[in-house]
Amino acid sequence: MTHRRSLIAALLLSMTTLAAVAEEPSARMVEPIITLPPRMVSKEFGAPGLFMPEIATRGRRPVSGIATIQCALAANGVLTACMVIAETPPKYNFGYAALRMAEVRVLTAAPRIVDGQPVSGEIVQLTIEFGHPKH
Repeated sequence: MTHRRSLIAALLLSMTTLAAVAEEPSARMVEPIITLPPRMVSKEFGAPGLFMPEIATRGRRPVSGIATIQCALAANGVLTACMVIAETPPKYNFGYAALRMAEVRVLTAAPRIVDGQPVSGEIVQLTIEFGHPKH
């Protein structure tokens, strides 16, 4: 009988522990960040060169750069709640230019398809290269 009570007590203790762990915020799954290639809505109006920061075009040799932004991706490909993750070189406003491209919907991305339906709300990262056309 004592063995049976010990077994029941251990079972109840483990169930209580599992319930406590399930309620902890740190035990929740963290959604992954997906890196996607950017998609320009229109080559005519969507070239990164059209959004080139003015400061990067000054001087004898214009500066090229790269910006990475992180956004929520809607099922229709629209990027929302974007923020700059990185920009190179710093202080040339390439991050702001990438944000502006997403804001005016020149920059979009293709959402992931699950069971034939586009997934909405995933967090994605996009890297945009800003350069100058070679003549």
